Amino acid sequence: MTITLALSEAKTVAQHVADACQRRVMRDNLAMRHILHYLAVNGVADILRALLVSDDFRKNHMNDQDSDEMTPLHLAVIGNHPECVRLLVNNFKANVHCRDLSTYRPTHPALVMNNVAQVEVLAPHCQEDISNLDAYYAKQNVSSRKRPLTEET
Repeated sequence: MTITLALSEAKTVAQHVADACQRRVMRDNLAMRHILHYLAVNGVADILRALLVSDDFRKNHMNDQDSDEMTPLHLAVIGNHPECVRLLVNNFKANVHCRDLSTYRPTHPALVMNNVAQVEVLAPHCQEDISNLDAYYAKQNVSSRKRPLTEET
């Protein structure tokens, strides 16, 4: 389900969330995720944008990692939400080099899923990831016939 709010409504909701989060960023006990993780994985870009406008919140929680060491950017990529990926990378400068528990950066799942929109956003920041795909494919046991985007035919 996608939630679409007017920007003024998103700012109001985000301000209440930000006020609560600034007092204490609450994480769930199992996955160690907080509001940014859940907004990113569900593609709620308007509230994510309004929340990240707060400098303190952005600086302190933009690249927080969950129990799998995934950041909100990892989750936006995995959730297939290019608008959130663009927002996190281009507007708010999320760290595109963070590695998750499996040592993968956000670029890796975007390449494997063959998600052109996300790769176009991430590629200018992650040329090393794109040029070192062989090790990734070997680790994932992906057949060379299924390699996306960068393979020549």
